[in-house]
Amino acid sequence: MLTTKNGGALFGKVPPKKEPMINIQLNKACVVAGASRPAGWIGPCPQSGARYLINTGKAVAVTDKKDRQESREESQKRKTSTR
Repeated sequence: MLTTKNGGALFGKVPPKKEPMINIQLNKACVVAGASRPAGWIGPCPQSGARYLINTGKAVAVTDKKDRQESREESQKRKTSTR
């Protein structure tokens, strides 16, 4: 099968790419917190503790369980160290 440089098929069917999808969701609290961040910035959301990515002015919370657990532990450490 012939394909173009960017992966589009000239003719015939292209098999779907089997890449895992990242489970992401829009988190309104993080959008407010990330309003001043530049696009492409990745970091923890102060409200939810989830890691979030600023995507053209909107924050998208990455709800990966491992990331959530790590960021929750980090926020717990911060809370205990500031007291």
